[in-house]
Amino acid sequence: MESGAVGVPGRRPHARGGAWFWAAAGLVILAAVLHVTRLGWGLDRTDEGQYLLLLAHPEDSRSTVFLFGYLLHPLFVALGGSIVGLRLVGAAISVLLAGVLGFTAARTATRRHGAEPTRASVLLVTIVTAGFGLGPLLYFPLTPSYNTLAFWGGCLWATGLLLAADSTRRLDAPPDAPARTGSPTITLRQTWLGPVLLGVGGVVAFAGKATTGAAIAALTVLAAVALIATSTHRARFIAHVVGGISVGGGAALVALMALVGHGPRWFVDFYTAGARSVSLLQGHEDLVRLDPFVIGGLVDPPIMTAVSAICLMLAAAVDGRRWLGILAGASAFLAIAAAALTVMDASGESTSPVAMLAWWWIPALAVVVGPLTRSNTRLHPSGRHVDEVIVVLALAVLPLAYVVGTNGNYWIAQSRAAVFWVAAGVVVLSARPAIQRAFATGVALLLLVVTITSLGYSYRYASPMRGWSDAEATGPAVVSPEGAELRLTAEDADTSRRLAGLAREHDLDGVPILDVTGASPGYIRQLGGRPVGSSWLLGGYPGSTAAALEAVRTHEAEDPGVLDRAWVLDAPQSRRRIPELLLALGRTEDDYEVVATFRHHLGYDVKLLRPRVAGNRAS
Repeated sequence: MESGAVGVPGRRPHARGGAWFWAAAGLVILAAVLHVTRLGWGLDRTDEGQYLLLLAHPEDSRSTVFLFGYLLHPLFVALGGSIVGLRLVGAAISVLLAGVLGFTAARTATRRHGAEPTRASVLLVTIVTAGFGLGPLLYFPLTPSYNTLAFWGGCLWATGLLLAADSTRRLDAPPDAPARTGSPTITLRQTWLGPVLLGVGGVVAFAGKATTGAAIAALTVLAAVALIATSTHRARFIAHVVGGISVGGGAALVALMALVGHGPRWFVDFYTAGARSVSLLQGHEDLVRLDPFVIGGLVDPPIMTAVSAICLMLAAAVDGRRWLGILAGASAFLAIAAAALTVMDASGESTSPVAMLAWWWIPALAVVVGPLTRSNTRLHPSGRHVDEVIVVLALAVLPLAYVVGTNGNYWIAQSRAAVFWVAAGVVVLSARPAIQRAFATGVALLLLVVTITSLGYSYRYASPMRGWSDAEATGPAVVSPEGAELRLTAEDADTSRRLAGLAREHDLDGVPILDVTGASPGYIRQLGGRPVGSSWLLGGYPGSTAAALEAVRTHEAEDPGVLDRAWVLDAPQSRRRIPELLLALGRTEDDYEVVATFRHHLGYDVKLLRPRVAGNRAS
């Protein structure tokens, strides 16, 4: 009898694991291939420009709260500054950690019901969750950043939670459990890995985003207390869980300090300055918000067709009728075709990140289908359900912890971390592996559909569809001092080549550049300069002038005369321009001469200004 029918005594297995496996693998592989084709396209000079500045020069992060540059700088150096290489390696690590999470979820969830999981089921779930490692990169900048580190930390933390819950359950199993289930009990000494990963994951997330780290710390306390409270070895287990979390977190903190090259006092000063800058900037006060949910993200034709296919897959897994499987396959094909047509019909207009809301169908389906899998199933011999509830609830809210503190729509941002919902669904549906496999295959289809729609969008840049539909409208260009090359729109490629020439002609390597456009850190990087004040003097906020002034004056105190040497980027038409900054610094446009004017990729002109010699400055 197939292990997929465990928990349904006397019933013939009706789902062929191999068919689900090949369907899911094909969907995920196609999604991955489509994503890889985008890695060499486009460069956003705002957010992504800041990422590259901090990866190249982490110490330029004055008055920010971002440590990711220090952690990923060795990778930047090892890759020779290759942007495509950074994007590829960042995606690979995300896929790997998400896959480890799926592998752990599949193994531990099935053991909960008194059976060892089959290799095919574990591999299927691993491949599907690995594919969702691409989630944070769809409809978002492709270069690794603080969001990437926060996601990696979340994956490590979720894996640790699954292991900790599994070890608690197996530790509490009765002595005859191995004979009845084939799943051996464990000793207290064997339960260390889960708590250690909880500590490590929390620190990695904190290094990405302090707010995410704080939210995960709160989740860690709640989950640890709940697991300890449900363990029959409470007195001994409490020391083990707390000790493991402390060891993992402590070791990760020591490694973090070693990578940064500073001790605890520096960290306190760093985050104090960053918090002051955020406070001055304003606009980030609400750490948890109830943003509007755009229903259209759930009901677009490609999405609804995909959801219909998932429902048919689940129905086929429940009663095994072949014609349901055929209908599910046909619906899946239609969903993929509809997504492709949606992108092609965009006529050069970008599709919207609202499509990410489609992944809210994942927890909805798990909640609806979950109770149907519980009838006539055999639980683990300990008869305990509480650990499963703890795990599912923690995984369900982990995407919210991932986005706490972001300035975007929380509903959309949470869906980027949908891998945690997938893992929760695997746990919820673990009583019936056949339905679990159908669920995993269905969400793989949803992954592919969203990936296809993302082909019509590039974060603050022209859609890659333009490059594929009209090769003459694009061209390769060098976009960094290290010689990193990307394919850009024809106009942007010309601008990039011109900027490379200006950098050589005026020897701008390491020259301080003050950006008053409020949106051009990527051009500082492209020119080979170093930012004055901070990696991005962010415009467009109520306190942009105050925050920028604070950062620049701090820099000037550290490096007297830096403003006298600094070149300037200005853009009168930029909506994010900080017009009062030069005047507040005691300077006017007459103190500079225009060296070049070029077109920002967002559609306005940017002037590159050189400081006049002291004797020629306007009085």
